[in-house]
Amino acid sequence: MYCHHICSPINNTLGPGNRLVLWASGCPRKCPGCISPELQELHNGKDISVDNLADLISPHLSGLDGITVSGGDPFFQPEELRKFVSLIKHQCDDILIYTGYLLSEIDKKALEGITAIIDGPYIAEQATDGILPYGSYNQRLNVLDRRYKPTYTKWLNSYVPKIQTFSSHSGLLYSIGIHKS
Repeated sequence: MYCHHICSPINNTLGPGNRLVLWASGCPRKCPGCISPELQELHNGKDISVDNLADLISPHLSGLDGITVSGGDPFFQPEELRKFVSLIKHQCDDILIYTGYLLSEIDKKALEGITAIIDGPYIAEQATDGILPYGSYNQRLNVLDRRYKPTYTKWLNSYVPKIQTFSSHSGLLYSIGIHKS
């Protein structure tokens, strides 16, 4: 799976509670105004086997509320995403995916094990300016696992915009959250 970077803990910014967030590389949509144009090219990430990726993040899941996978677009690598979810689900039950695809465009088999999806392409003219946990008003939160409906409803209804900053071992700074357009 091509992965650009991983940060943890991200608090209530890209999902409810404290989360590990993984950014996948590759997105064919190339939406104008995309928040992460550097993630559009598949090869801008590191190609890591899904088994190794699961092994890498496993020790960091203790005490976290969930995992979020964003990008790029995680469903640009559907088989890898499906395998990753199946490997990690037993350690972390709450898995949120951000995608530019509509829920109706995603193969049902690829949705197995996923708790919630924020779907839809980014449309700059409909930007939320960071007041919602997604980039444009056409995007929607879809809770696939009914057990988590109250958790995600509360998160969405009480969402407070914030940006978190992380530095990588190589000195890169990552600004995490939904930015104003």
